Amino acid sequence: KVFRRSGMDVVAGWMGVFTTPPLREKLSPDQRVSYFTLIEQRAQNEGRAELLAETRKQLAELYTTGGNFKQAADYLKLVEETAASPQERDRILSDRLSVCLRWPNLEMVNEIIWGYLSANDLTEDSPMARSIDGYLKEPPVGADPNVLLEMLTRIKMKEPEARPGWRGLLQRWCKP
Repeated sequence: KVFRRSGMDVVAGWMGVFTTPPLREKLSPDQRVSYFTLIEQRAQNEGRAELLAETRKQLAELYTTGGNFKQAADYLKLVEETAASPQERDRILSDRLSVCLRWPNLEMVNEIIWGYLSANDLTEDSPMARSIDGYLKEPPVGADPNVLLEMLTRIKMKEPEARPGWRGLLQRWCKP
């Protein structure tokens, strides 16, 4: 209630306190979501892009930790759209891929991977490849990694020879 009546500088000033121990552990996830949602709304209204991006990262993290993967994926997509560099965009895209794998939402996984492959090769050292590796090694309870493998093998590229890293990953993942 106090933050709703406070100025944006005061509200934003508490951001660091709420994201670090010991106060982070003392607030419930719902309280933190409520706080960051307030900042998000105000930052959007006031055109404070940097604060808006940081707030959305925090919300994505909170939703991921809380198991609300749809909300987490939605926020990560917003953060990805405002990434400052290709490296940051790839890292955020990898985080979104991990969230979609844990959800699991294989349709969205397919969209993410196909979209990435339409512009880039996916190599073993890529954060996205590591996300897929992690899922295949430790799938969520009740998930069948073979469904993901089947979906990955159906991804067709216009020029498959231009994606040797992707072809190598597929071969490695599909080995019995």
